[in-house]
Amino acid sequence: MSLTNIEYGSLASSEVLNQNFTYLDNKISEVIESLNASVSSLTSNLSTLNTSFNNLSEDLRDDLQSMSSDITEFKADTKILLNSNQMLPDWGGVISISISQNYTAPSNGYIIALPDAATRGNIIVNGASIVLKRRDIAADNASEIITIPVKSNDVIYSNCTFRNVYFIPVRIIV
Repeated sequence: MSLTNIEYGSLASSEVLNQNFTYLDNKISEVIESLNASVSSLTSNLSTLNTSFNNLSEDLRDDLQSMSSDITEFKADTKILLNSNQMLPDWGGVISISISQNYTAPSNGYIIALPDAATRGNIIVNGASIVLKRRDIAADNASEIITIPVKSNDVIYSNCTFRNVYFIPVRIIV
């Protein structure tokens, strides 16, 4: 069936008009069906894209949470590494101590000792002995200061006499 051309101003029979209307009605129906199929296809594609985006969003959220956890763990590990490898003194935490009996270091730090000039003996750290000779021969008192790095729970003892002994903790990086 095809559309019959009716000249402007002329009269057409009812049959020709009905055929033209039927033809146009069929064409309109075909276009509507085609549009509906296209809309349905687009709707399906949009639904698929929406599902894919939601899945991607969930995957990204999970990955971000995992990365955040990894970063937090990395920061903690880095702080531990820095704290274990750096011995920066915390001058605000200096305390005067005695090592005439066993002294246990409460944390990583330093023992700073100024022995009496004529003292002799040993400084013992965890059973390892360091011999001190007479110190009254030194021309420079600064050379008499003894610095011993210690770790937490190291045990220090000495049978020497000291003017002063200090424990200086190391700074903890927070």
